[in-house]
Amino acid sequence: MKKISLLLLIIVIISGCTLKSDSNNDIIIPPSQRSWHLINAYGGIQGVNNNFDLEEIIWKFYEDSGTVTVTNNNTNDNLEDGLDSGNYSYQLITNDNVNYYITINGTEYGHFSFTDSNTKMIIDQNKTSDNSIGADGFIYTLQEVVVYEE
Repeated sequence: MKKISLLLLIIVIISGCTLKSDSNNDIIIPPSQRSWHLINAYGGIQGVNNNFDLEEIIWKFYEDSGTVTVTNNNTNDNLEDGLDSGNYSYQLITNDNVNYYITINGTEYGHFSFTDSNTKMIIDQNKTSDNSIGADGFIYTLQEVVVYEE
């Protein structure tokens, strides 16, 4: 049961949800768009530690189609910033229902987890589903941003 709950939590966090009521006494929560903004890329052979502003590199996950759209506005080619702008297929995989890994376009991209009350997503390329540990991969930290629509 814990396995199913964790998977549902991950799906809800990625896709977002809306609560509405037709009753005049209930509070209506407007629809929202949830996105993830890359705020840090750390690691690699050179040991980089690149910080990014919100809105600079945005990942939007679409759970219903299994795609992620990346808008990468970083113009400094010397900074590690993950994926280029574009649409990618993604999938979450697990071997033990505890650790999750994200694949991008069919290739394992890294260990997938959340911190800070599920408002930060961590993708760690140094941890893989075959339990091998790397040292030259990058660790990407993405900050959740929710925009409510009127």
